[in-house]
Amino acid sequence: MSTRQCANGSSPSLRSRAVTSSRSLKLYFLERFLYRLSISRSRDSFLLKGALLFFARAEPEARPFTRPTKDIDLEALAMEPDLDGLRRIVAVIAAIAAPEDGVRFDPESVSVESIREDDRYGGLRVHLDAYLGKARDRIQIDVGFGDAVTPGPVVLTYPTFLP
Repeated sequence: MSTRQCANGSSPSLRSRAVTSSRSLKLYFLERFLYRLSISRSRDSFLLKGALLFFARAEPEARPFTRPTKDIDLEALAMEPDLDGLRRIVAVIAAIAAPEDGVRFDPESVSVESIREDDRYGGLRVHLDAYLGKARDRIQIDVGFGDAVTPGPVVLTYPTFLP
């Protein structure tokens, strides 16, 4: 699939899955951020959870029917909820070049805020800008701290939404 097809949602695989172009672009951006995380020095500092984990663990024929999502949910390992520290980590990941996917993340656009402040462990929410050609979206990453991980972590190859 070409960068142009992905950016405008016109690929045959997207049409056959009845996926809107804005949703397909969002999923592509989330996927490509996960790829950059997976090749970064911080890859062992986070666990994937939430809807994208359900997508990854679903049988291939069930993936188009998994719960839609607008963000990445991660659990931080051996890390305190530090806004500036997480901002720096995400900016480094965002700066990783992967020319083959056509996506560019803007490290300067990374912002972090506290969420779930009333919870025992709380969390942080990250936003950053992603670009594909002239298309732009602001992606969201929610990071939890101290949540129980049951069952334990499993290493898996993330199945890409777009071929």
